[in-house]
Formats: sequence, C-alpha cells, structure tokens
Amino acid sequence: MLDDHEIAGQDPLYALAPILLFAAASEIQLLSTLQKWYDIIASTKWDRKYSTEHLEQLIMHKHLLDDHASRHEEVLRFISSPKLARWAANLTQDQSDVAQEAKDAVKADYEFLRSRCRQLSLHYQEAISILVSATSLAESQKQITLATQVTKLTILATIFLPLSYCTSIFGMNFVELEQLNIWIWVVVTVSVGIVTFAVYQWDERQRLWDFWATVKAEFRFMRWRRDDALTV
Repeated sequence: MLDDHEIAGQDPLYALAPILLFAAASEIQLLSTLQKWYDIIASTKWDRKYSTEHLEQLIMHKHLLDDHASRHEEVLRFISSPKLARWAANLTQDQSDVAQEAKDAVKADYEFLRSRCRQLSLHYQEAISILVSATSLAESQKQITLATQVTKLTILATIFLPLSYCTSIFGMNFVELEQLNIWIWVVVTVSVGIVTFAVYQWDERQRLWDFWATVKAEFRFMRWRRDDALTV
C-alpha cells in the first residue's frame, strides 16, 4: 500500500512501487519452485528411462530463468534511468526521501532476483552438462557392447561358414563323392578354414606391415641426419 498519495501523484515510479514489489514477491515464489525442482533432479539417481525427460525439463527451465533475468535487467535499467529524476522535481526533501526509499527497496529486490536467476541458471547449466555426459557415456557403453557382440558373431561365422560350405558340397548325392574318404573332407575343410581366417586377418596384417614400414623409414631418416651431422 502507498504511504503517501500526494507523493504518488507527483512521482509515478513511487506509485508503481507496490506493484513492482508484489511482482518481485511472486518471482521469488517461482524461483523457489525452480530451485526445489532442481534439487529433486540433482538428488535423483541417474536413470536412462527418465534422462531424456529430465534433460528437456532442465533446458526449458534454464531458458525460463535466462528470460526472467533479462526482464529483471530491463526493470533495473528503467529504475536507474536519468529521466525518472525529473518526475520528482517538485517534491519536498522529506517527500523525496520517502520516494527514494521506496525506489531503493524495489531496486534491491530486483537486483537480488537478477542475481538469483543467474546463479540458478548456472546450476541448471551444470546439471545439463552432467546429464548430457552421463547419457553420452551410457550410449558409448551400449555401442561398445554391441560392437563386441558383432565381433563374436563374426568370429563364429568365420568358423562355421567354411564348415557348412564344405559339408554341403560333400553331402551332394554324386557317385564320385561316394568313393571319397572322410579324411579328404577333413583336409578340404581345414584348408578352406585356414584360407578364410587368412582373408579375415589380412587387414590387420596389412596395418602391421604399414606400421613396420613407417618405423623403418623413421630409423633411416634419423640415421641419415646423424651421418649428415658427422660429415659436417
């Protein structure tokens, strides 16, 4: 409530002080709610099932905090504007002191709100970074597990495909194949398996050869530099 209606008639900012203070009190309630929600998420054990939902809520709340901090900054710039000093030019010294006291109270409240919004926004940003890192780590572990399973399947296929191929060939109902010994099937199957394994390992061996060639080239370059230094 206004303490002096005469001052309010000459100083509009003093007249708006109760409204601005009421808005600041409502803003404090909002910040308390956002702080409580942040504490709930921060104290909750990470769960992949709810991580996406929590991340979306954190991002939405952070944007809300940044928007409110910008609005508080605008209010503070409006209160500190030099043009407002001309509104209270006709006030007495006592009336000017009362109006200034109300303005200082409004300014203090909105400075506190701006600081609180920025601080809470930083907490939300840290929580978002941690949650994103945890989610990325979980996805990386999932991909590693999947890659390990695919590698195992590849190894099993490398073993059983040659065996299945040779068994299907020797299982054909041809007269010529009926005269063959079982050891011929064993030799052919082992040979096909060795060839398959060699082809499977070719890329790895090629990398080893490339690495060895690089090492030899480095040694030759170092020896050339040493001989060149001794010659000089």
